[in-house]
Amino acid sequence: MARCFNRRTATVIISVILGIAVVQGGLFVSVSQAQEYYIGFKTEEITVTTPAAGKTVYKDSFALSGTTVLEQIWALVKGPGGEINVYPIEAKDGSFSKNIGLRHGPGVYTIWVDNNPRKYSGKIRFTVTGTVKENKAYLTPSGYVNSNNPEIIELAGSLCAGLKTDWEKAMAIHDWMTQNVSYDYALYLAGNYTTLNTSESVLKTRTGLCRDYAFLTAAIGRAAGIETRVVYGKARSNGEWIGHAWNEMYVDGRWAAMDTSWDAGYIQDNKFVKSPGRKFFNFAMGPGTTHIAEKYSLD
Repeated sequence: MARCFNRRTATVIISVILGIAVVQGGLFVSVSQAQEYYIGFKTEEITVTTPAAGKTVYKDSFALSGTTVLEQIWALVKGPGGEINVYPIEAKDGSFSKNIGLRHGPGVYTIWVDNNPRKYSGKIRFTVTGTVKENKAYLTPSGYVNSNNPEIIELAGSLCAGLKTDWEKAMAIHDWMTQNVSYDYALYLAGNYTTLNTSESVLKTRTGLCRDYAFLTAAIGRAAGIETRVVYGKARSNGEWIGHAWNEMYVDGRWAAMDTSWDAGYIQDNKFVKSPGRKFFNFAMGPGTTHIAEKYSLD
């Protein structure tokens, strides 16, 4: 399989004065230090109406809504332990609404909202407190792993209907991904490694790079009730170590690795050839293998 993303160019560094950088989905995100303790709900382009200033305590999620002159905005959420998630939010007829999960256990969450997924001025910044007792990061939807999408929920239900074990469900999800999603080699050749696609958009297009496979695999797995996480690391392809993304599912008390993009097919004559298999279902990782994990995504 071709390089999934270039490890040097996949990271976009946004430089701002008095900025701090946090990593999410392989990209650097900048948040203004000058606004670190500022509480605000409005910019020239965006107004947050929910949550209201006095409403700060929620169980496991809250509705983020308001008005904007933009077609799309982004919310940056920092969890109690410094966990970072970015949520793309589409606006319609001047309004927006998005359910934001408090996925990382109990404590204070800080939220920024702005017009750039990689740079947050801090003009809109507020905190909420989550009272959920458990960390459910790998069972719940994130900004890019949309396991609450109705079509993904329906797909997970149809794939797992009648299956009794999580191993059977994991294999069914793996096999559907390898049979129904194609590697976008044209996108790879164009060098566009930094665009983050949501799992619901990948389900519509049925194509993408390794990270797109990993996001959709994670979404279907979580919708099926299986803890599923996205793994970033390096993989050995044609004698070369390359940047790559794949998944792990928590089955029978342990994390099992699966690489649905590599099991979907291969590149020949500069074209993707679909050839579904199970070589990288429940495979070994680490030194001496083809895959070495470096980071577990919080998506």
